[in-house]
Amino acid sequence: MLKAIKKHISTKNMILFIIFIFSLSVRLYFAFAFPNNPHQHDTPITLKTATSGHLGNIVYMHDHPFQFPVNYADWQNYHPPLHYIIGACYYFIADFLHTDPIVTITVFLIIQNVMLFFLARKLFDDEMLPIIIFMLYPMNVMVSQFLNNDGTFFFFACFSLYFMYKWEKNQSLKNTILMALFTMLATITKKNGYYIILTAFLLVIWKLCETIIKSKKEKIKFPWKLWCLMTISYIAIVAPLPIAVAIDKYKTYGQSFLYTPDMWFLTKLTKGFSFINPISIFKDPFLGTFSQYDLSTKAHSAFEYLFKSSMFGEWEFKVTVLTYFIIIANFIIWGWTFLNFFRLPKTYMLFFFVTIFSMIYFIHKLPYWQSAHFRYILPVLIPMAWTFKKENFVYWKNKFTRKKEPDFS
Repeated sequence: MLKAIKKHISTKNMILFIIFIFSLSVRLYFAFAFPNNPHQHDTPITLKTATSGHLGNIVYMHDHPFQFPVNYADWQNYHPPLHYIIGACYYFIADFLHTDPIVTITVFLIIQNVMLFFLARKLFDDEMLPIIIFMLYPMNVMVSQFLNNDGTFFFFACFSLYFMYKWEKNQSLKNTILMALFTMLATITKKNGYYIILTAFLLVIWKLCETIIKSKKEKIKFPWKLWCLMTISYIAIVAPLPIAVAIDKYKTYGQSFLYTPDMWFLTKLTKGFSFINPISIFKDPFLGTFSQYDLSTKAHSAFEYLFKSSMFGEWEFKVTVLTYFIIIANFIIWGWTFLNFFRLPKTYMLFFFVTIFSMIYFIHKLPYWQSAHFRYILPVLIPMAWTFKKENFVYWKNKFTRKKEPDFS
């Protein structure tokens, strides 16, 4: 039997299949073997209490199809609606199957997230180490079962960055349309989508300058018709729905275009942007339990909070050998990423730059610990994992093992 399977499936594909099954298993285990609190963020976790927050929006849109709560006083009303529409659809599936709505929604969100495995194969050219880092990075596992909009935004953002990278390599109308489509879907899921639009704008300027210089240097005609068509197509797809959502938010709630609520009830970051103390991370790896009754945290600087939240979210777990393995691995991942930053493709380099500096601005504007949560910038996991491609290891190996030319002077 095994010999017959091996004839049709390569060892590499078999290992990739094992990675996929393991990724799915880890997500399901974390969702249903742990209490609700560690893997649900910022939302009531029972239908009886779902009168506000992210789950409240899903329930409302299930009960009132395609209507956003007009008299919604909860501060979550600044979010765009797509995630709640998708969640309501999963709720309708639960009605059809006569299953528990929250369990059903959670399972579908996990399936939605783990499907990124197939995108990861394309993102990283079937290289196993980047795929493993991408699929098993702790916050990616945790966000897969959040009932809020982080997981859905991450899903669309990954596709958007993939097609942006393809556009960087080949400026075609097809890649433009697909990049624009997924950027638009990400933007009407969560306002973080504006990071992607800004990245696309900078990438277009970069490639436009390159193309103009190349056309002049090689004395070839600049493809202005294609560029005009790509520009018009991108704007026509990306702009209308996010603008419509922004206008609706302004008319309904009086919210400005980039409105985010003040988190005055959270603890402020007392050390601002001071660097991480590695010893303190090992000594006290967790942020502390986040609840409506205890809003303190064990991280005092933005970078410390960012680093801790990327591994363990906002919760305390039992300290084991695995805890220290995750911390060491995370230091290696972040260190290797910054070492290879300038080797990143333009798309990923620009996105990483835009996202980090946008977060720094956001933290400066709202200097509370929640502003520094890694879930807000989770799509940077793509450039982080990309740095673990084989070509980067080969580059550094050649750099340090290259023989010196003999000196004949």
